[in-house]
Amino acid sequence: MELNQLDYFRTVARLENMTRAAEELFVSQPNLSTSISRLESSLGVSLFHRARGRIYLTETGRKFLGHVNAAFQELDDAMSELREGREYREDSIAVGASFAGLLPGLFSRYCRDYGLLPTTQ
Repeated sequence: MELNQLDYFRTVARLENMTRAAEELFVSQPNLSTSISRLESSLGVSLFHRARGRIYLTETGRKFLGHVNAAFQELDDAMSELREGREYREDSIAVGASFAGLLPGLFSRYCRDYGLLPTTQ
């Protein structure tokens, strides 16, 4: 099972149309169908009902979709958390001075003017 297969699965489940899903995902319809079939084979279950050009989730597919959506949400949350940490580091400053008596006043004025709270001194 690969991450792109799970993304394909979510898209097909949402659109209930293999051709439109392939267009949205920028893959060929045969490749998308093969990827979904391989996912079903690796899981040993049918995720979709296929009838007369229509495709929709089985009960097992609906349950699996809930887990897949939760997994993607966890990944999105992790990426957001990493971005927030990176932004904090990029916005951090380092200050050094040989005038020890002057630095605390300048630093506190800088923090007050820019709404910053120092984490270390």
